[in-house]
Amino acid sequence: MLKLFLKDESGTVTADYVVLAGAVIAIAVGVVAVVESAVSGTADNVNTSVLAEIQLNGGSNAAEPWEPIALHGDSLQGYRDWMGNFEDDQLIAHMNNQEQYKDVEAGAGHPYETYRDEYYVARDEATSRGLL
Repeated sequence: MLKLFLKDESGTVTADYVVLAGAVIAIAVGVVAVVESAVSGTADNVNTSVLAEIQLNGGSNAAEPWEPIALHGDSLQGYRDWMGNFEDDQLIAHMNNQEQYKDVEAGAGHPYETYRDEYYVARDEATSRGLL
């Protein structure tokens, strides 16, 4: 029985497939690493270009005065403190997201009035950092 077992070569096919699968996985990991670093570099370049363009051209509403509708006193200061901790790209993204509410008038109700005030708080913070 031992002689039959030693002569049997049916397991070698399985070993070949294991080696082949390992090689495919190793190549795939290498390709992902190369693509990831290229995409990351491109994303960093786009981010730098966009921030530079914002700084270069400024914002169309950078000097526009505003009065809070929904945020007053401690809540207004709380939003200023909160956005003061944002990274530059987070701040610009938040401002751009809230920009759709910048023309909301008093009486529009919650949450629109709050979103409007958030836009102006973010815009003021971005202006103070020289991002606009």
